[in-house]
Amino acid sequence: MIVEPLNQLTRYVPLHPLFQKAYEFLCLVERQGMPEGRFLIDEERLIAIVSTGDREIGAHLEAHKRYIDIQYIISGVDRIGWRSVATCQDVASPYSAEQDKIFYADTPVTWVDVQPGCCAVFFPNDAHIPLCGEGTVKKVILKLILDT
Repeated sequence: MIVEPLNQLTRYVPLHPLFQKAYEFLCLVERQGMPEGRFLIDEERLIAIVSTGDREIGAHLEAHKRYIDIQYIISGVDRIGWRSVATCQDVASPYSAEQDKIFYADTPVTWVDVQPGCCAVFFPNDAHIPLCGEGTVKKVILKLILDT
């Protein structure tokens, strides 16, 4: 897991070929805004989901196998729980290839409050549970395919 202000995301560009394009898209969102919805930035290789949500009672940790998540907070504060997938033992819902998600009923071991203008990056080894704080959060979730 990485948590950084948007302007620091460029330091991670060498980690993945789509990080630069993801950064440029988020800068555009920061300058111009973006309506809610699902957008294909680079076909199915880079997807943006703009949404507004409130606390999700009863939600579970989730992890992905095919995509890296970059969650950029536009407004509100997103309290996100984290746990290494390697330590997750209680599968709440098996992996769905169609949704690229597996859910775990394990308890997060770390909590972070992601502020507006900041990003949280989750790799396949990062089980995470967003929207655990109070109030409404508007965010962009970018999905970067692992196999480019």
